[in-house]
Amino acid sequence: GPPGNYEDPVLYTDKRGFHVFYHVYNYGDRDECVDATVSAHVFSEDGYTWHASPIQPYTTQIEVEDGTTVTISTRERPKLFFDRSGQMTHLFNGVCYATKCPSEKPCVDCKYTHWDYTLAQPLDLSPPTPAPFPPKPAGPGCTTEADGYTCHEDS
Repeated sequence: GPPGNYEDPVLYTDKRGFHVFYHVYNYGDRDECVDATVSAHVFSEDGYTWHASPIQPYTTQIEVEDGTTVTISTRERPKLFFDRSGQMTHLFNGVCYATKCPSEKPCVDCKYTHWDYTLAQPLDLSPPTPAPFPPKPAGPGCTTEADGYTCHEDS
């Protein structure tokens, strides 16, 4: 996972195993908070052997309903909301609405001089769109075609 100080763990399980989200802060994140470290995800199939994702599960960039992006300085105390079927639907965080702090303070400490609030973020539950197969040129003698696909002798 990303380097920094880990706190505020939240544990959940799903069909793939165990997961923990953390608030992570790094005192080296100063000035512009757009790239500040704020989270980590560790996971385990069996609860004994754990792996850390190299990618933060959420960042300081939040897309809002009108399509614009808001930058915050810190995103702490992660909490997850699950519906009745057990599907994770929302992520809640305590956040600080500051895009940068005075250069003598790290981004995580902006919360002491700027206003804070609780963010409720709906999660995108749509399945990923599969990538289409690239079309190949039709081979000789191939006559069957489907809309958007070309028949190939070697298929």
